[in-house]
Amino acid sequence: MHEEGVLDCNEVDRREAMANDKIEFIWNSTLSSINGGDSVTSVTVRNVLTGAEEQVDATGVFSFVGMVPQTDILPDTISKDVHGYIKVDRHQATSMAGVYAVGDCTDTPLRQVVTAAGNGAVAEVSVERYLKETAQLEKIMADTKGNEAVMFYSPYDESSVDRLEHVEALLTPRYKVNLDDITSQTLLYHQLNISSSFAVALYEQGHLKQVVDLNQDSAESKLSLVRQ
Repeated sequence: MHEEGVLDCNEVDRREAMANDKIEFIWNSTLSSINGGDSVTSVTVRNVLTGAEEQVDATGVFSFVGMVPQTDILPDTISKDVHGYIKVDRHQATSMAGVYAVGDCTDTPLRQVVTAAGNGAVAEVSVERYLKETAQLEKIMADTKGNEAVMFYSPYDESSVDRLEHVEALLTPRYKVNLDDITSQTLLYHQLNISSSFAVALYEQGHLKQVVDLNQDSAESKLSLVRQ
């Protein structure tokens, strides 16, 4: 610890720590080394006032690196809160498409290894889905001869699921229909600013022709027109 008697915490926690007879403070000192083989056996601390070193028996070490996130290297296009932590959604996605963040640099209520590992698993799946969606979009845009329809739906909306086959029949054979589950694939859904849970985007020769809200009463009449 640094200056004797000074703790970087709120007053309530300071009093509790100072009164806890299980805690032994080593003041005006820094950690010089962690000693041991397969496990920790001791640590060496150096007094910053005298320069003297002493070895202290220990079976473990908990390193606390501070509260300030090192995110200054990131561009302003990636949103951060007032403290510098990266803002992410439940998929660990940042405000920049294709960029994901995990761990203590993110705006999370619990900063521990177990939560960082869990966030990493979420990010890995999210990245995989992002790359898959990106490849799908590139294929649609590259097709300058055919017609593609991307149908957005939610598997939790039973009425939409029940209509999938019927709507697909209305679109074929003029369009090749691609199903997009908006609970897991959101890239194109957000790019087109679609708010409906059941909609279709129609592309012809790589260009967007129109987006039809399939929850509207006039949806089927619009699809009938595009078949002509």
